[in-house]
Amino acid sequence: MSFVAVLLVLAPFYVDFNSQDRLETWVRWYGMILQLIGFGMAFWGVEGSLKQLGVPTIRHRMSSYATGFLSALRVKNVTANPKAGKAQGGGFRAGSKVTPGPDATLKHRIELLEGALSSLQDEVDGLTSSTNSQFSEMARELKNVDRCAERRTLDEKKRVSDLLVGNASLEAAGILLFFLGVVFATASPEIAKALM
Repeated sequence: MSFVAVLLVLAPFYVDFNSQDRLETWVRWYGMILQLIGFGMAFWGVEGSLKQLGVPTIRHRMSSYATGFLSALRVKNVTANPKAGKAQGGGFRAGSKVTPGPDATLKHRIELLEGALSSLQDEVDGLTSSTNSQFSEMARELKNVDRCAERRTLDEKKRVSDLLVGNASLEAAGILLFFLGVVFATASPEIAKALM
C-alpha cells in the first residue's frame, strides 16, 4: 500500500506538460485526488480499528443516525383511547394489627406484646440469614468479576497492541496523503512552475 502512495506522490515529476495552464490544472486535480485517496485510507483504517475493538463502525453509526432522523420527521397518528387510560383500583394492603381494648388485662397485653416480639425476632432472624447469604453470594460474584476483569484487561491490552500495529500505519499514510493533497490542490502558480 505504501508503494502505491509513493508512486502517487512521485507521478507529477515524470509527466511532461506543454503549457503552464495545463500543468496548474493537473497539479490541482492531482491534489484533490490525493486528498480523496488519503481520506479514504484514513477512513478505511479507522473502520478497521473500530471493527477490531468491537464497537459500531462509522458507517453503522451514520446509517442509524440517518434512520433515526428520518423516523423523527415522519408524522405519527396518535389517537386517544379513554378505556386504556382508565385508573385501576388497588392500593396498599396493610397487615392486620391486634390492639387490646381499654378493658384488657395486663396479662393479655403482655401476651400480645410477647407474640409481637417473637414474630419480630423471627422476621429479624430471617432477614439476617437472608442478608448473610446474599452477602456471601455477592462476595463470590465480586471475586469472579475481579478474575474476569483481569483476563479482560490482558485481552484488551493484546487487542490494542494488535490494533496499533495493524491499522495505525494505514491511518497515518492516509492522513499524510490528505495533507499532501491539500498542498497540491491549493498550489500557487509558482509551485507549478517549479515542477516544470
